[in-house]
Amino acid sequence: MITGKKDTITPSFHGEFVLNGVSDAERIQHIVIENGGYCSVLSPFPDFMRSPTFLPSQDPEGFNRKEFHEDLQNAILNFLLHSC
Repeated sequence: MITGKKDTITPSFHGEFVLNGVSDAERIQHIVIENGGYCSVLSPFPDFMRSPTFLPSQDPEGFNRKEFHEDLQNAILNFLLHSC
């Protein structure tokens, strides 16, 4: 489960609801993106789609979506390789 600490639409504390609702929370890997916003986990948008009026293309100041996604791909691969 991935949550963004700067998500103002579904704040990261919602992840606690999930953790409190499962029988074995130790089996849930919860990653909080320190500077992540609501749509930060979406793929980076091409330049022509980035606009302050298009919420999914916006991130908190200082968040690098492209770099985050490169790290996320590695984290997912590592998770899959060690989960089976």
